[in-house]
Amino acid sequence: MVVASIQCVIAGQAGSSFDVEIDDAAKVSKLKKAIKEKKSNELKYVDADKLQFFLAKQPVVEESSKEVVPDYRPSAKEMKERLKWLPDEHRAALKLVKGESDDYINTLIAGEQILGSKTLATWFYTKNNMELPSSEQIHMLVKVPEGASAVPLPTTTALKEPNTYAEECLSIQEWDIGVVHKIPLIWEFMRKLGRCTNSGKIYWRIEDKQVVSVLVDGWFRASSPSNINVHANKKSIVMGSPGIGKSTLLCLLAFYLVFKHKKNVLMYRRLTLFKQENCLLYLGYDGDKVVFFSKESCKVSEAEPIYQALRRQHGDANAWLLLDGFHHHQIPEGLQTYNVLATSQQVKLKNQEITDAYLCLFPCWRKQDPFKLGEQVYHFDAVEMDNRYYYSGGSVRLFTLPTIDLIEQAVRVALHGVTDVARIISTQSTSATNDSQVDRMRRTFIEDVANLTHYTKSSHWQQMVDSEYAA
Repeated sequence: MVVASIQCVIAGQAGSSFDVEIDDAAKVSKLKKAIKEKKSNELKYVDADKLQFFLAKQPVVEESSKEVVPDYRPSAKEMKERLKWLPDEHRAALKLVKGESDDYINTLIAGEQILGSKTLATWFYTKNNMELPSSEQIHMLVKVPEGASAVPLPTTTALKEPNTYAEECLSIQEWDIGVVHKIPLIWEFMRKLGRCTNSGKIYWRIEDKQVVSVLVDGWFRASSPSNINVHANKKSIVMGSPGIGKSTLLCLLAFYLVFKHKKNVLMYRRLTLFKQENCLLYLGYDGDKVVFFSKESCKVSEAEPIYQALRRQHGDANAWLLLDGFHHHQIPEGLQTYNVLATSQQVKLKNQEITDAYLCLFPCWRKQDPFKLGEQVYHFDAVEMDNRYYYSGGSVRLFTLPTIDLIEQAVRVALHGVTDVARIISTQSTSATNDSQVDRMRRTFIEDVANLTHYTKSSHWQQMVDSEYAA
């Protein structure tokens, strides 16, 4: 009996390479239980006996240069040459760790499953004549079969008029700034799911355009030796003052990712308004057809297994999670592998988080922008806009409330909730105040809105109270 360190990878899940120490005389079923325990979050809703195991063998290259899975036949000659494990730097291994696949990986998964009733030693050495496991190798490919989750996915419905939806979002990177763009279908679709704009029209600022550029560049630009993508394979945290349009931008990006980049997107929104509950939206593909499901009321305990099932179904590279309105330090465990988080200003990354995530500021509205919005969409006159801005400052949510009295009331409520008035006018505290009422009053801007690098470097962020009434 020998204790072996088995390096495992869950197919379709990025960053899932891990090791399990186990006696090679143990049954494979015991390894399944050990893996279930080791990856309790990813496999929370999967029974251990449903896991499928495949040996990660190093491929043999044929004369045609095609890689094939070596097949052990116990002849006297072949018994002298043990089969090798997949090196962890092999192309296929690197793809596995990224949650991706290729023809060789698919061939491995289509091969013979390891039976739970056998011992590891029997399967490794007697049936396959593998070399002893060591470091710098991948040994076990773990597959979670479709339908293994204890919680089935909701039934999807085909999206009507997909081409029209696509027209509303495909070209957002080329949208003109300083003008209003119409998104009536997206607006109507989101009305019962936390809304997306008040009217089906969106005023496009240079700040909106720049934030989209930062995000898309980080998600999809390939690195080169002379131009490394420092945001690649990281969580994107879009933060900014409340009421400035982060949620609207996130909704728009959800449709953009589906139609432009063919991603399967799950958006989970934390809603706090009267009679609103957390809601969930899935937009993705069934073959070439765009499909969706939604839950107008969705608890975290329901959202987590749905997300994990989508990860298993589509793989991490194609199953994207967008979170809206959650506080960074309060994200549920089962949703920690999100792609994008839109949140208020209470964010301060710890040292160990910097390698996994980055912050992108969504700046507050400069005075000319709500005035243009008020003129072009709401048809306010100049006097009314002056009065509105006196109370609201750069909060477009407050600026567009039905009456000026409601704006004043909202600001008074926020001021009443501030426990330390000095913090409102302080220029020393960071944007990670953990005081939502302070954040509602003291808003954050960019030094140079035309400079993309300023959006991800807090040294170029400026805070001020732009509501004259609050000041």
